[in-house]
Amino acid sequence: MTSTYYGLDPVLVTSISAVVSAATRTSKHPKLGERITVAGNKYIYVYNGGGEQISKGYAAVAMVGCTEFTCTVSSVSGDVPLGVCKHATLTTDTYGWLLTRGYGVAFAGADIGTDLPITLDVNGTVITGVSWSGWGRSLSAMANGTITAPVFWQCPM
Repeated sequence: MTSTYYGLDPVLVTSISAVVSAATRTSKHPKLGERITVAGNKYIYVYNGGGEQISKGYAAVAMVGCTEFTCTVSSVSGDVPLGVCKHATLTTDTYGWLLTRGYGVAFAGADIGTDLPITLDVNGTVITGVSWSGWGRSLSAMANGTITAPVFWQCPM
């Protein structure tokens, strides 16, 4: 007789789509840098210490000179993404989950064709990259200025 293993989803105190302000953060929340896998997607818990919100589809980078896992959407072309906002906007001075590996969306900073590697451009957007530096892959064509096309993300974190 064969058995089937369906796996277990982790027990979360907060939802992966929850965004928590610094003022309401409690000991029940995950620790910065904590990683979790939900439905095959991998996430990392971060703090948005930058001056701008991180909207759905935008990638964030680690802030230079700050504690680990403090991130910002502000970036320059070629930066290494810490993760991508998948569920809910992380406003400034909030904590939340970023997608590091799995299926999500991206904000296209240029027209991108189907099945191409993507890399981080300026301020959290993506452009077509070369295969060795791609942090994701477009699964369908992406028009400049849109976030509707599906992407497979594989951030190095």
